[in-house]
Amino acid sequence: MIECFGRAALKQAGTSAVEAGIYVLIETISGGPAVYVGKTKRTFTIRYKEHTKLKNVVSWAYQIRLDPKITNNSRALAKAEKIVFDAFGGKAQLSNIKDPISPKNVNAFNCTGS
Repeated sequence: MIECFGRAALKQAGTSAVEAGIYVLIETISGGPAVYVGKTKRTFTIRYKEHTKLKNVVSWAYQIRLDPKITNNSRALAKAEKIVFDAFGGKAQLSNIKDPISPKNVNAFNCTGS
């Protein structure tokens, strides 16, 4: 992700009142562990609660806080999610139902999200 957006894209914990960015969860779904990659423009806590309402048990969560220049740009946020999604093996390895960026549109998303 740093190669795509630069080091300034990553926020240090506590530097932003808004926790927006990418997250990785290890959930228990249908009796087994599964990894899920997602994005949020809200707080991570609110998004995690939505997962648990689906009866998924979140046993581990990792947050990647991103600069508002990325989180306020839907295309850039989708690209950041796609980078992490692919790093964890993509749809074949994750519990995500769909790819964050359709394979037919992936070339339209460059690193700046424009």
